[in-house]
Amino acid sequence: MASISKQKNGRKLLQYISPMNKRRCSIQLGKVSMKEADEVRRQVEQLVASKLSAQALPAPTAAWIGELKSSGSRLYDRISEEGLVGARLSAEDTLLESFIDGYVESRIASTKESTRKFWGRTRKHLLDYYGADCRLDAITLGEAKRWVLKLKETLADNTVRRTTGVARQFFSEAVDLGLIVSNPFSQKSLPVATRGNKDRMEFITVETINKVIDHCPDAQWRLLVALARWGGLRVPSEALALRWNDIDWQACRMIVRSPKTEHHVGRNQREVPICPELFEHLENAFVITGDKEHCLIPSNGKSNNLRTPFMRIIKQAGIKPWPRLWQNLRSTRQTELSDSLPAHVVSCWMGNSPEVAREHYLQVTDEHFASVAVGSGNEGIWADTSVGYEYLIPADASSCRNVTTPSNSTNGPYRTRTCDFFGVNEAL
Repeated sequence: MASISKQKNGRKLLQYISPMNKRRCSIQLGKVSMKEADEVRRQVEQLVASKLSAQALPAPTAAWIGELKSSGSRLYDRISEEGLVGARLSAEDTLLESFIDGYVESRIASTKESTRKFWGRTRKHLLDYYGADCRLDAITLGEAKRWVLKLKETLADNTVRRTTGVARQFFSEAVDLGLIVSNPFSQKSLPVATRGNKDRMEFITVETINKVIDHCPDAQWRLLVALARWGGLRVPSEALALRWNDIDWQACRMIVRSPKTEHHVGRNQREVPICPELFEHLENAFVITGDKEHCLIPSNGKSNNLRTPFMRIIKQAGIKPWPRLWQNLRSTRQTELSDSLPAHVVSCWMGNSPEVAREHYLQVTDEHFASVAVGSGNEGIWADTSVGYEYLIPADASSCRNVTTPSNSTNGPYRTRTCDFFGVNEAL
């Protein structure tokens, strides 16, 4: 708690415990009334609480700080010296282009190149719309909404969400530095979480992938496709990071390093089983290059764009390219494994969570429908009898019961009917 003390010369002194070093700190308030001093005390307490909890400032406190800063008050500089707010920056630092460039430059050492590339695309979208000399505090909630609507004219929904998320990240830093009072991109009407797009999911069958593999130019390309389809690896990041000493030939397992999740505790790498379909391609590639190359799939050092040559291979195989070429191979594998193994096991091998799998990876296939649909070959059929239509159950389906439908029933082979799920638990 902060406290106010009166000095002999009539000045007020504010004292509080610093959230950074736990020491008692003082801020000279000068000759102000007790009411004014008490207001400063309440706001400083909010600043300290915000630092301790790592939460955003309450709106009234943020507005108070913004007013102090814009008015050139010496009190702001004193509070800044104690580390409770950011230092007063120059007018140039509050301009959109200068601020974003400074933000990116300060994080070069701690971010990946791919992250900075996406930041660069977001920067371009912001500057194209608002202009390089736009003041940060001129971008209101309404202006943020208009910017997102503009993005939706040319970008896919998930790309808009990710781009909005980066803009929110930029402006959160501006709030922390005291450049703006509130983040215009933090409103709930501007979602940033990506969603699964079922329309772009496609199950890649064994027959299809075998045709593709047969048309691959060499053993390394065949292995790359097999790693995505049978190992469920992310391409290019995880596949290109694999080394031959990551392969445990005896236990039929491999260590997969994941650049995408390495910033999460305990998720920098995972152990993945090697199935027979994948083992064959690993063995063939090792015979050819294993004693010469350190990595399974050597990078050319220029570009990791594997989509264009992979699409060319698919077309050469006489197959129409499917959406999300590499992602759907991984999605197919996770769907297959989830049909027979617990969700936590599959997610451990795939390097994601059951929640992410349900949203972005798992598919409903024709085989799922065929496993319970009438006439699929694994159950009975509808036969024309003297009394109507009878659903005949195979002899080995003892857990199900025969259903006889009268001729005047609204059910039948060409009419809408409700399937009989009696005893389905026992059947499964």
